[in-house]
Amino acid sequence: MHKTSRLLTVLLSLFLMSSFTSCSDDESKHDLLIGKWEEIECTDGNPSTIWTFNADGSFIWDNTYWSEEEYGTWKLQDDVIVLFDDDEYYKIKQLDKNYLIVQDIEYEDGETSTFIRVSNESNQD
Repeated sequence: MHKTSRLLTVLLSLFLMSSFTSCSDDESKHDLLIGKWEEIECTDGNPSTIWTFNADGSFIWDNTYWSEEEYGTWKLQDDVIVLFDDDEYYKIKQLDKNYLIVQDIEYEDGETSTFIRVSNESNQD
């Protein structure tokens, strides 16, 4: 009986440990995105975008070339950043604490943009 109880305890512990690690990758990517990112390179040759991702799922899109800002919501689904309530999709090619490289997957040419982190802080009040 003691062996069975001990075995069940070990199995339960292993199950709990595996369930905690199963979503850590998605959560860490979500946390890494939060902050302000400035576009430094893009395949169309005109880097002019600043993205600010907030922890509450809101974001600010700032086009410095056209001097316009837009606001919307964002979410992360399987390495794809979804903006404007399922209206724009960007595949994450690289994400770390300093760089974000995404590819626009809505269009055939798949424009790629490279961003550098400007700030770890979001713009929430």
